[in-house]
Amino acid sequence: MNSPMNSPSPTPFPVEVLNCSNCQCFRHPAMFVGLTRNYKTCSRCRYLQTPPKLAPSLLNMNFLSQLPIDASFFSEGTGSRMECDIHMNDRLLALTYEEVALEVIDQVSQQTGYRHTFQDVGANKLSHSVIFRGRCINRDDIRHEVINRQRHAVSMATYPCRGEITGHIDKRQSWIHLEITHATCHPIHQSRRVELNDEEIAFIRDRATTSTTPSLFREMIRNFGYHVTRAQVYYWRLNHIEGQWNGNENEFLSAQILIRNRIGFEELLWVEEDNYVAFGFKTPFFDLCAGSSGDNLVKEYHVDSTYRTNRASCELFGVIANINGAGFPVAYLYFKHTGDSTSERNCKIPALTAFFDAMRRGGIHPTFMFSDKDISEIQAIRNVWGNSCGRLCIWHLKKAVDRGLAQGRALEMVYDVNEAMREFYFILPDFIPIRAPGSQLATKEQRDVIITMMGDHYCRHPIFNCLRSDLLQDEFQVIATQIHQRCAYEVYMYCRENNLADAWAYLYRNWYSYSWWRRWARSCSFQVSNAKTTMMVESHWRVLKRNHLYHYNRPRLDLLTFLIFDYCQDLVGTYQQKVVMRRDALSWEREFVSAWNRHVRQANDVPRDGYTTDLAQWVCNCPHFYQSRFLICKHLVCQSGRGPIAVFQYFIKRNTTSPFIVMHDISDVSESVFYWWINDNSVMNRSSSRYIPCHLTFFHLD
Repeated sequence: MNSPMNSPSPTPFPVEVLNCSNCQCFRHPAMFVGLTRNYKTCSRCRYLQTPPKLAPSLLNMNFLSQLPIDASFFSEGTGSRMECDIHMNDRLLALTYEEVALEVIDQVSQQTGYRHTFQDVGANKLSHSVIFRGRCINRDDIRHEVINRQRHAVSMATYPCRGEITGHIDKRQSWIHLEITHATCHPIHQSRRVELNDEEIAFIRDRATTSTTPSLFREMIRNFGYHVTRAQVYYWRLNHIEGQWNGNENEFLSAQILIRNRIGFEELLWVEEDNYVAFGFKTPFFDLCAGSSGDNLVKEYHVDSTYRTNRASCELFGVIANINGAGFPVAYLYFKHTGDSTSERNCKIPALTAFFDAMRRGGIHPTFMFSDKDISEIQAIRNVWGNSCGRLCIWHLKKAVDRGLAQGRALEMVYDVNEAMREFYFILPDFIPIRAPGSQLATKEQRDVIITMMGDHYCRHPIFNCLRSDLLQDEFQVIATQIHQRCAYEVYMYCRENNLADAWAYLYRNWYSYSWWRRWARSCSFQVSNAKTTMMVESHWRVLKRNHLYHYNRPRLDLLTFLIFDYCQDLVGTYQQKVVMRRDALSWEREFVSAWNRHVRQANDVPRDGYTTDLAQWVCNCPHFYQSRFLICKHLVCQSGRGPIAVFQYFIKRNTTSPFIVMHDISDVSESVFYWWINDNSVMNRSSSRYIPCHLTFFHLD
């Protein structure tokens, strides 16, 4: 007798077998696979329970284009019902079940005159065929009628027809069993739209990739007449180009496929968590900025997000580089939050941090990164590039201050007077919030004064005070601290004189404490940024929406990516024309010339008012200098002795360190070209399928 220790162990089943819930036998997984889903019973048991019906002979079946439609369908009176069997040719067998159903419904609608809408495709329980349904558009039981609803057009008539198309598709037997039912015959709905013929559809498809919908619609009107509608042109054009960008039913995966197959674009980030999805990619301008160095280093970037650009409800983030005063996109991020709104910020910060970190590893090291007052963007910038990199947009700053001072006082104002006294020597302990909860912190006139004052504080800088660009680090910190103390004193005294203790508590907590002051004040950085606002990225969104998304209402994510490709190709042309070959002037250059000539006219009859200027360092201690957009004033313009200037007369370079403006006569400079190849040494030329090199042009004195 064998002992338990010596008894043979049972032979284990291989891991690839499944247990049938009916016969309790272990069978191959392929026996549980259905047409549209997997089953718990094997194919043998399903065959015994519901044996498949056999298709009729080929002689008793019809082709889809030759349906035997009963004549009763074309006359009013009692209803009709018919059944027929259709033979599936090779073309139909190659289609998906949904595509076959749409073709059958379309063919029945054409031959009967009754238009049907596609409902669904599914499998009967334990059956060997796929069932599909379509319903008559005039059925009264599927339309939601609103009583006394005001309409701009007469609604379509409805009838109790119970019209329906039901079909069974069996590809293994190349057979479709079709049932058409109409309980009550009714007048056929006369559509105001005339269907396009094959010639008109071919005309649209031939020009789909080279024309926009409005231009193609105008061509259709000129060639075929006024029966063509804009919606038809939009549908057939989009239907043709869909294959260029739709690579997967999942919008994120389809967009990822597009990025991986596009020259010049590359995936930066793919994060898929339980409550959010993030997908980032870089553009051809990314490597251009990462490869910059020396005097031509790209130092300034802008980040912002926009909504309502895609069907997936993703937030679109963009990072724009300031290249010679013009904005060019270096990277984009799609962010979709799938949890509740309370945890959105906790998800957005790690996603943006990972996105910025991927940019940093790719060679992007900004001196300034501008953003609005989005705490997620601010925190992510600090996590990757440190506290000194982030800068707040002055326009968003003023808007936030105006909104904060206009709101009602909170029940408990968070203001620690002892902490404020430790930071500022002039704070008095008796000046604390005393207003009733809900009362306004400041009037409109008072808010305007405070906002103007903060705009002036935003622009101040130690170099502008002492007119020295050779400050040591310790000297710079001392003057920067003095500027902080002086600015806080000015706004504090205004609040004290106007009894605005609650307003001061808000301003200190949100703007003038050092932790917030260093995020927006220009004086906290040794270098001076060229920009003050995020208008560069705001303009980028405006062009994207008005010029490229104008013809698409909430497109799919992959279509949005395809449109971004098109936008970047336009920007490559702008870059070549304005930055490289200098065929046209940048917008800021024309505005600089206008501002310069305006100061020339002012300098002729206005005294210097005792202000000190240093032309070599290009600094002046007048308020207009540090508040101006281009860091110019009438005193410097007058001392330069140039007089009125014109576009293309001078090569103008704006620096973040002294001298802040350098102007060279075009006739006195020679051109040196450094080729900066954009991603695999090529950029797609919009007019053809070839690739052209892209380079930057720089100038230096002989």
